[in-house]
Amino acid sequence: MKNLKVIPIAFIFLSISPLCFAETSLLPVELLDGARSLGYHQIDNYYEKRPGMVDPPYVYGVLSGDRELSAVFWAVRNESKNQYALILMKKKNFLKKGKFNIIYKTQNYPRGLSVNKGRKIDLSFFHYIEDLKRAGVGEVLESGILIYDMYDGIGSVFCFNNGKWMIAKYD
Repeated sequence: MKNLKVIPIAFIFLSISPLCFAETSLLPVELLDGARSLGYHQIDNYYEKRPGMVDPPYVYGVLSGDRELSAVFWAVRNESKNQYALILMKKKNFLKKGKFNIIYKTQNYPRGLSVNKGRKIDLSFFHYIEDLKRAGVGEVLESGILIYDMYDGIGSVFCFNNGKWMIAKYD
């Protein structure tokens, strides 16, 4: 009779144990799927590498329009030199699947993303990602969106200007 009680307990343990070891997703499903479509995956243990307050590895509302129609996020591909990629997701409406494009690749560990919108931006400190030698000297973005990748005052700021992505680095 004692053996019959052990079987249900063992069954319960075996059916619950896979749930205990399942991967925890830091990214929303649509972003995780987009990363995978480009050969990347989420950054495991993202928050464990930095003490204190850390912004998340993704942020929605980076382009004009409804927040859910655009996002940027960090993903990783372990076997490449510039293993981290900042990826843009944009879609026409919330019913459509997003399109994913890599904005920037780096070997530096991501810091945490946030967005600042609607202010005049002097692009003198920014460089075009396609050609880092080309600076935005004398250029002004009247109203734009800045994407911050910052931790403890160090990081990068990204902006979209005339169809091109730009970056400014802060040490």
